[in-house]
Amino acid sequence: MDRHFELTDKFIINAFGAKLFQIKCTRKIKYADIGDLGGYIEKENNLSGDAWVSGNAQVSG
Repeated sequence: MDRHFELTDKFIINAFGAKLFQIKCTRKIKYADIGDLGGYIEKENNLSGDAWVSGNAQVSG
């Protein structure tokens, strides 16, 4: 299955020094529509299935 998000160029550095990228929805899922911006993740493996990170939420590790 194709990923439902892509990493954008926008990023933040969290309190632990990790670089987190904002995500953008690329196909409609339960919690987001195409084009919606989500929260921040460190790498693509931080999300699986139809999981979505929203608002200013951060996922790393």
